[in-house]
Amino acid sequence: MKVKRIALTKSKLRKDDTVICISGKDKGKTGKILLMNLKAQMAIVEGLNKRKKFVKSQKKESKSEVVYMETAIHLSNLMFYDSSLKKGVRLGYGCSKKEKSTDCDSALIPLL
Repeated sequence: MKVKRIALTKSKLRKDDTVICISGKDKGKTGKILLMNLKAQMAIVEGLNKRKKFVKSQKKESKSEVVYMETAIHLSNLMFYDSSLKKGVRLGYGCSKKEKSTDCDSALIPLL
């Protein structure tokens, strides 16, 4: 019997949130979410998970070059970063779905 997998369609993390990486080679580094793909459960974060890309010259006058670019990282490796506490925090929802709250001090963070 085949089991049908259900894709994650919701996340408490949003584009432009500041996050911290909690595992992998970039553990402890922070950055801003540039792009999210909820179906694949991946996000591209500014300054995290950088890879080299070798770009071939298109014309004879131009040179080949090495470009460093951010690649996708799984959402399970990211945690919301609270700048006032200077650490990663878990998120919950406040009274309404329009604001997020942290567990430790219940400070409300408006959703953008």
